[in-house]
Amino acid sequence: MSRPSLLRCLLASLLCLSAPCTGLQAADQTPDLGPALVLRRDPVLPAPIASAAPDPRVVVRDDAGGPLRPRLRQVQRLRAQGARVELRGRFCNSACTLLLGAGNVCVSPQTRFGFHGPHYLAGTMSADRFDHWSARMAETYPPPLRGWFLSRARFAGPVPLTLTGAQLIAMGVAPC
Repeated sequence: MSRPSLLRCLLASLLCLSAPCTGLQAADQTPDLGPALVLRRDPVLPAPIASAAPDPRVVVRDDAGGPLRPRLRQVQRLRAQGARVELRGRFCNSACTLLLGAGNVCVSPQTRFGFHGPHYLAGTMSADRFDHWSARMAETYPPPLRGWFLSRARFAGPVPLTLTGAQLIAMGVAPC
């Protein structure tokens, strides 16, 4: 694949514009209001409001990853919103794995997760920057995964080390 094609593919996967990448999707957020309510209007009191906002839910499928800083900001936003993050699909690679730190997260046992350390697409990263960004990445992971990442996965080269959702579930991540 030529460099411009590779860059277009990576950009498309980040923006979730390509057909194979469904990436982040807001789940159906139609509230279930249960049986129909009959409200009687009282001329003195305002009518009660009968809508309830559902909890936010984000479903991630086949996410190739992307730049580190925007994904770290996304993890912070999802955590602050209390969003339910479901990691499903065939794969969650690279920066996608940082979503494991979003708080209310579950994984599909069949999903494959690809981990590697921080790197620049062009040029080399100093040892200090590598350690800094490795630590930033590791702090998003649950504790058992954090140790594995720092001792092994951050040193993975262009081919990431993979774990299945089932292996993450065995480490304490909730199943979907």
